[in-house]
Amino acid sequence: EYNDTLANADKELNALKTELNNLRTKDGNITTEISNLNKQVVNTEATIEGINKILKTSGFQGFNLRAKKDVQNTYEVIRPDGTIAEKLSEGERNFIAFLYFYHLVRGSFSDKEVKDKIVVIDDPVSSMDSSALLIVSALVCLNNTDYLNQKIEGNFIKQIFILTHNVYFHNEITPRQVNKYRSTSFYLIRKTDNISHIKLCVRQSHTAPTD
Repeated sequence: EYNDTLANADKELNALKTELNNLRTKDGNITTEISNLNKQVVNTEATIEGINKILKTSGFQGFNLRAKKDVQNTYEVIRPDGTIAEKLSEGERNFIAFLYFYHLVRGSFSDKEVKDKIVVIDDPVSSMDSSALLIVSALVCLNNTDYLNQKIEGNFIKQIFILTHNVYFHNEITPRQVNKYRSTSFYLIRKTDNISHIKLCVRQSHTAPTD
């Protein structure tokens, strides 16, 4: 009886080992497929197309992007007349940089899959006019950390930090958006005698106004 039990246990163990090997092979095939798909995402053409689409739909007509001829994965900024934009304003440069960053968050520098990203956005609207500020504000809020009312496919953002001293940008991304997330915190950073202090902002209690 002992030998029969041992033989059955060995048979089950061998079956589990075979299943494990099959799963490892399947996992390797899926990883290879993800890598091949990400190689397509790394291509700059998709980013150029995405940025130009945002520029067009938002009514921004100052410039757009195109692939640089004979240079792989490189773009150039062009004016409406087709000439290369050599003297961009600081606001235009910041706007392009943010749009590129926005698409980079959704993709990767390499063909390896990146999960659970932590995104830090530090005052992205510096020197921007009001129209660009509104566009950036809308794009900042469209992430999939924990969005309640709108499902955005993917799991590329785990946590997002937004830093700003621009009151208009702050107003655009907070009152209209904060209730759509399950987990949101606000902090105030003050500097006294060249030492920064971070204070958690808590809603004042109506029953205990001093708290």
